[in-house]
Amino acid sequence: MKKNISLLMAIGLIMPMATMVISCGNEVLPDKPIVVTDSGKVNDKSFNESAFNSVNQFIFDRTGIKSSHNYVETAANNPEAFRNAYAATSLLQASTFILPGFNHANTIGGYQGATSTAADIDANVIWIDSSTDSSYVDSGKSVLATNPDGDKDEINIIGNEQYDNLIGITFNTDLAGIYAGIATAAYLNLNDINVTSEHVIGMFGGMPNKYSVNNFLWGIAVGARIWNIYTDAEKQTDSWKELIESFNLDANKLEPILITNGISKFLPEKALNTNNMDWFSGNFDVGGGTAKANQLISQKTDAGIAVAGPQTLDIINSGIPYILGVDTDQSELYSAGNFITSVEKNIYLAAYDVMNLVDPLGVDYNNSDTSATKEILGKHVTSNKWSAISTDGKNKITSTEYDLILKALDPEKLQDAHQIYLDLDSFLLSDAMNKVSDAANVITSSTNEGSY
Repeated sequence: MKKNISLLMAIGLIMPMATMVISCGNEVLPDKPIVVTDSGKVNDKSFNESAFNSVNQFIFDRTGIKSSHNYVETAANNPEAFRNAYAATSLLQASTFILPGFNHANTIGGYQGATSTAADIDANVIWIDSSTDSSYVDSGKSVLATNPDGDKDEINIIGNEQYDNLIGITFNTDLAGIYAGIATAAYLNLNDINVTSEHVIGMFGGMPNKYSVNNFLWGIAVGARIWNIYTDAEKQTDSWKELIESFNLDANKLEPILITNGISKFLPEKALNTNNMDWFSGNFDVGGGTAKANQLISQKTDAGIAVAGPQTLDIINSGIPYILGVDTDQSELYSAGNFITSVEKNIYLAAYDVMNLVDPLGVDYNNSDTSATKEILGKHVTSNKWSAISTDGKNKITSTEYDLILKALDPEKLQDAHQIYLDLDSFLLSDAMNKVSDAANVITSSTNEGSY
C-alpha cells in the first residue's frame, strides 16, 4: 500500500529510537493491522494489551500465522511522540492502524490545532474508546460482524467521523454499569460488613467525560435504584426472584443500597443537584484518587469504584472492603483487593469485530468490494456486545449470576434507558444523576423477561 509521504516528510524521517519502540520479526506481514499504543507498554494488562491480543488472534484466524510483533509503543504522551509512532507504523506497511485509548485525541483527532490527523495517514484507522463525533445519534443502521467464536455481533452506526478513513469505537458502559450496580447490591446484601447495616457503594471518576467516565457511574446508580425498587417483593418478576435465589437471599428481606461520592451519602434517586466535581478526583494518575478514596471511607463505603484506571489501586490501598474494577478485569491486574466485578470495555472483541468488517489483511479501503466495509468507514460505531462485567476467577460474581442478571432485564427497556442518558443535553454527571429514577422506572416497568 502507499506510504504516507506527507506525515513522514512532516517529521523529516528523523525519529530517535528513544522516542518509540518498534517491534518487528520474520512473521510481520505487509498490509496488516498494527497497534499503536496509548503512550504505554503493549503488555499493560489493559487497553493496549487487549487490542494487541485481538490483532494477533485476528491474524492467526485469517492466515494461520502466530504473530506477536505487530505493534509500535509510543514512548510519551505528547503529540510529537504519537506522530513519530504513526510514521513508524506507516514504514511497517500497516494497512490498518489500531489505536486504543483517547490519548490519541490531540493527534489523530485533530484536537487543539494539532498538526496531524487521521487524514494524514494513508491507511484505515480504528480508534478505540473515542471518536471525532459527539452527536451519538443512532442512525438506525447496523452491520453484522463475525466474532472470534464465529457468531455474529450487531454493530450499530451512531454517527459520522470527520475523516473517511477513520472508524471510532465507543462503549455503552452505562449498561454494564447497571449490571455491576445490581450485582454489587446483591453481593452486599449477602456479605455486608458495616455495623450500621447500611449497604453503601462509593464511587468517583478521574475527570468528567460524558461518554467515557460519567456513564460508568450513572449506570451503577441506575442499577442500585433498580435493586431498591425490587426490594418490594410484590414488584419482583419471576426471573428477578430466580436471580435473588441464586445469591441465597430471601426475596422478602432485601435491603436498599445507598451511594456516595465521599461528600454525601444518599439513595440513588436522591442524588439530586449535587456539585458536579464532587464526583471526580480531578486526574487519572496513580495516587491521584487517594483523597477521594479516603472520603469514601468516611462515608462507610462497602464497595468502591474509581473510574480512573490506575486509581483502582487507591481504592484498594484505602482499605475499602470490596472493589469494583474498570475497563478490563482488574482482578487479574492486582494481587490485592476483594473484587466483586469489573465494568469492562471489551477492547478485544470490539477490535476483532471491526477488523473483520474492514478486512485489514485484504484490499485497500479505497478499493473495497465489501458492502460492510463501505458502511462503516468514516463512521462512529458501538455494540451492546462490547460492554459487560467480569465474572469468575478472582471475581465474587459468577458467570451464572451474571446470566441471571441479564435474564431479569428486558433488553428493549435497557435500550430505552440508555437513550435517556444519550438524550441529555448536559455533559455534567450531576445533571445525569437527576435522571437515575427515570431510567430505573423505564427498566422495571412492564418488564419482558428474557435473555439480553
